[in-house]
Amino acid sequence: MAAHSQPAGRHARRPVRAQSRPERSGSRRAAPRRGRLRQTVALGVTAAFGLGTLVASGQGASAATSYQLGATVVQDTFSRTVAAGWGTATSGQTYAAESSVGASVASGRGEMWLAPGRTGQVVASGTSVADARSAVTVSVDKLPTAGNGASTTLQLRGSGSSAGYRGTLRFGKDNKVSLKLERANGGDTVLVADRLLPQRATSASTAFRFELQVTGSSPVSVAARAWPVGTTAPAWQVRAEDASSQRISKAGTASVRGGLSGGTAATGLRFDDLLTRALVPVTATPSATPTASASATPRATSTPRPTATASPTAKPTASATPKPTATAAPVPTQASATAHGAAAVGTTSYPVPANAVHVEPRGDAKGDGSAASPYGSAATALAKAPNGATVVLHAGTYHESVQVPFYRALTIQSAPNEAVWFDGSRVVSGWQKSGSTWSVGGWDVDFDTRVSLSANQDESSRYVDPAYPMAGHPDQVWVGGTELTQVGSAGAVTAGTFYVDRGANRLVIGTDPSNKEVRASALKKAIQIQGAGTTVRGIGVQRYGDHAAVLGVVSAEVPDITLENLVVRDNASIGIYVWAKGAAFSRLTVEDNGLLGLVASKADDLTISESVFARNNSERFKAEPASGGAKLHNSTNVTVERSVFDSNVTRGLWFDVDMRNSRVVHNTVVGNGVDGVEIELSENIVVAGNYLDGNGESGLKIFDSGTIEVSNNTITGNRGYAIRMLQDERRGSTAGVPWLLRTINVRNNVLGAANGSTAAVQVHDFTQKSYAKDLGINLAGNLYHRSSASNPPRLVQWAAGPQLVSYTTLSDFQSATGNDDSSKLVEGAAVVGSDLALNSTGRSGAQGVPVSVTDDVAAALGVSSGWKGLGPIEAARG
Repeated sequence: MAAHSQPAGRHARRPVRAQSRPERSGSRRAAPRRGRLRQTVALGVTAAFGLGTLVASGQGASAATSYQLGATVVQDTFSRTVAAGWGTATSGQTYAAESSVGASVASGRGEMWLAPGRTGQVVASGTSVADARSAVTVSVDKLPTAGNGASTTLQLRGSGSSAGYRGTLRFGKDNKVSLKLERANGGDTVLVADRLLPQRATSASTAFRFELQVTGSSPVSVAARAWPVGTTAPAWQVRAEDASSQRISKAGTASVRGGLSGGTAATGLRFDDLLTRALVPVTATPSATPTASASATPRATSTPRPTATASPTAKPTASATPKPTATAAPVPTQASATAHGAAAVGTTSYPVPANAVHVEPRGDAKGDGSAASPYGSAATALAKAPNGATVVLHAGTYHESVQVPFYRALTIQSAPNEAVWFDGSRVVSGWQKSGSTWSVGGWDVDFDTRVSLSANQDESSRYVDPAYPMAGHPDQVWVGGTELTQVGSAGAVTAGTFYVDRGANRLVIGTDPSNKEVRASALKKAIQIQGAGTTVRGIGVQRYGDHAAVLGVVSAEVPDITLENLVVRDNASIGIYVWAKGAAFSRLTVEDNGLLGLVASKADDLTISESVFARNNSERFKAEPASGGAKLHNSTNVTVERSVFDSNVTRGLWFDVDMRNSRVVHNTVVGNGVDGVEIELSENIVVAGNYLDGNGESGLKIFDSGTIEVSNNTITGNRGYAIRMLQDERRGSTAGVPWLLRTINVRNNVLGAANGSTAAVQVHDFTQKSYAKDLGINLAGNLYHRSSASNPPRLVQWAAGPQLVSYTTLSDFQSATGNDDSSKLVEGAAVVGSDLALNSTGRSGAQGVPVSVTDDVAAALGVSSGWKGLGPIEAARG
């Protein structure tokens, strides 16, 4: 059969989160900076679970399945002493020893002492779970120097001593560390052979956090990862799909194994913070009303108007929120002609007028603003600078919240080659040790923990993922430059974490502050711009403890604001917020902000160019109603161009609710946890010349939107779909934006269907009423690729009223629908290289494929009307 019909049903409206890509070389910073590595769970057990969900899909699934963390199966802090065996876990299970094992518990850790060639296993008796994630912290008493080293194995779906799915972390010679996946049932079957990790065990004291995850039944998805404690959790480093007849689909026990090569000297394995939790499938359906408007409408005074919100919910207080630092992706070669992101703070050199107002960060109101006698604070300078003045900030740290007054168009810039930082944190000293923690009194900072874009409202239940319940707490602490993780009680504080004791006005930390600078966020807003025509450039803004209703650490609240060469990072909620016309943002680096990098609302004529949005939603809020790299809504004539959206935890770039007449051109959107680019509830959008690769769900999602041109993009390696086009029951009330999926041209794109993905292209109506043939969706001139005819088995899925018809080949799709008649499918070798540019196979396959671009696309790409080309065409410009 060429086409397979299946009930259209209501596929998951929100893939709550998929994992982002593994860390890659080419990072914009030299070393990981984040220290948020552990999540506190019930009974005080800590574990560095990374992402709270996994999107797993198999050939037998009609759509991806999302999982979220469920009930705790077993947890253990090893806070006891047991001479033989591991005794009873913190959560109450008794450990049973299987195989030969030299097990004991002492000094707050479980131990296995192994002779050469011996193995050991302890099983948490009474555990039974199918879909689950296990994690443990492990180290060795000495690094192997001979043989095949020492190994630790986590096992799930176990049965007896020789069955289950296993992830094995091996400490080898030369400090090397590797991971392997196996299935054991009547003999070990290697799913993924030993894969060397980029991290090394630099000493015997190097502890690794190690995780194994098993989900699904047909196929079974298995994944593992490991990373040194004190660094950031990567995405899954090894993963496999087990569709064989020997796969293990039943629930089973959770266990820990240890092993030692016969050529390796006797070694002790040390374990801590063992945690196994069930994973629960997420079922979500489309909302009858838009869920992501995130709108803040300005009042006449430029103060955003509150909007209706959900009822307040009780705030969770028990768990920490990891902040990941996946590294920035290399920008594809063809997109590299222009630099991306801000110049390093301290390297810009803007001209200084003779009448400039000078400032240095003394923290006082003295001086007269001259070069000889600068003002002592930025706030003083901005209050006194006349309209049209240039305010020059000299090197140093400005611990301030400032406002550009109404009716003053100022230029605010760093002095030439001087590093200027607005820093919302302050130094905290006077620490006193008590047991294994340190505390300091007199901490009177009390941040608002309600999560809402409307002041004095609480919508925490909409925003906060139960797996990361501390996400909405804006408190942040750094010890020696390493950020700690916030936990919900003083008793939960361990190394790398902190607690804010509001009742006693004190901070409690679990990392020794001796001979280190300790900083904690104390301010919530950096720069509020209320002077139309103002420019801010050449500075950095970091470490502000903003909650969502602050509406951005930097806010552009009046027309014609220019932001240039700004670094905005490590803030608790939103980096930049704009709600006025005519803003021009260029060469921004917006990274590691807790909820969103940038929000734009009613920001007509906005331009964002040559910027980088990376690793935002670091606090891991829910994918909806608002999170990720950048979210824009209710705006006309917006252009986002030549920018990079990399490794944001949820979406990369999101146009949502009444975006009109706008363009997304020449961008690189890679490794984001959910969709790379989503166009939702919008009209007349051009998406052209972009690279959309390796995103967790769709490269491009078009939802309830019409009159869309999708042209000359390379959309490859995305976990679910290259392009997904969806309709639900929502309908718009704004004139010209009916919220209908229709009139979409998909032309001249490279559309790669990743192994294990659902389809290259899907058109789906959740209401089971629409037929794609009636929606005006036209495909032409596209180059499709998949690795084989069966991976994925579906190339296109096409709405047909109550059914979703799947076409296995391009020729079947062309014959049945009359669409894509000039397109071509290549199976086998990849058609793009590591730089995402067409390789020789792709260039050969592209012969005769492209069709003429439309006039709208030609204008967006800067080529002549009727031009023909395949994929991004930067080289053709001019």
